[in-house]
Amino acid sequence: MKNLEVLLRKNYKFSKKRIPMYRDGIHFVTDAEEFNGSVLVKMIIFVGTLRRQYGPKKIPIIFEFKTPNIEIRDKLVYVMFECLCYSLKKEGRNVHILWDPKDMITTQGVFTSPLRLLSSTSHRDEKNYISKFEDDISLTHYRKLMKVKNLKSNYLGRSIEDMATSLKLLGLSESIIDKLAEVVEELVGNAGEHVASDCLVDIDVTTPHSRKGDVEGNANEYIGINVAIVSFSETLFGEGIKQKILTNTFKAQRYSDLNIAHDNHMNLVKGSIHDYEEYFWNIAALQDKISGRINLDSTGGTGLTVLINSLQNEAYGEYCYIMSGNKIIYFNKDCIKFDENHWLSFNEQGNFFHQLPDQKLLWLSNVYLPGTAYNLNFVMKKGEDL
Repeated sequence: MKNLEVLLRKNYKFSKKRIPMYRDGIHFVTDAEEFNGSVLVKMIIFVGTLRRQYGPKKIPIIFEFKTPNIEIRDKLVYVMFECLCYSLKKEGRNVHILWDPKDMITTQGVFTSPLRLLSSTSHRDEKNYISKFEDDISLTHYRKLMKVKNLKSNYLGRSIEDMATSLKLLGLSESIIDKLAEVVEELVGNAGEHVASDCLVDIDVTTPHSRKGDVEGNANEYIGINVAIVSFSETLFGEGIKQKILTNTFKAQRYSDLNIAHDNHMNLVKGSIHDYEEYFWNIAALQDKISGRINLDSTGGTGLTVLINSLQNEAYGEYCYIMSGNKIIYFNKDCIKFDENHWLSFNEQGNFFHQLPDQKLLWLSNVYLPGTAYNLNFVMKKGEDL
């Protein structure tokens, strides 16, 4: 996966303490009750330290989760873990996972993840991990590593058509499929055109679940539609539009308006949100008819905002965010409001120009992700056609 190695060399201080080696290999052990960003950071530091101390030696690596039925924070966490294991497998290393993940509607896809091929179960099959990481389609799962070298042909269009066919087999409606296809096509295209990087797309549809608090025997059942999209790059999500605005390399009025919004926000923030300007450029890059490409003034994608507005408002539960570097922006449907000029506000007032985004939407991650990733979870009532 192009630029994946950047993950292991950006913004981490690797340990000087010697990692012990045992008869069966080198162990990463955690007793955390939740597999989240904090655990993932420790894994990244562990792998980076291991490489420095043991070099290319093919010593088995065991990731051991002590907590039974451990909860996984969200889909993106385990997909990032998949990427870490992929980098180790590409080096020819043996990787084993000892764990017992909890079955949850937002992370049930872990049971069809290529990680299952590294676990101590009957599914153990290390040899096929790389191929399953790059391409895997099942009755509940669509996964594709879309490589930038192929995007100049009609590869992306064919891949989106294949994805739509697969999602139809998973039982999703034409409406949902069209919206998912639109956002995937835009984000994969952006990764290829703007930062020249591969893009990993993973979508799973869960088995039916009942909601907590539902009366026993209630006929309502819910499915999860869970999406992770990851692209690694030295270039962060908002960097293109930042350079375009700050160097005045634009002509269209919409960019002049965005420049005014930037000045307004910087006058409003007064240090109340750490490193706010990075958040601003990420929000700017999400706006309608805005592009970070220097030679493109009049157009910009709307696929993501269409997806957010249509699917979030119909979902019975949702958990969606974008992450770039260590900045996370949550898509809260009460704050995703357009004004009369179609600017997204990211606040309940619906005012992009004169109000800062709601602070509850802006978070710092323990993980530094070089590039851009999306975690999109939607809980839908089974059988409803959007």
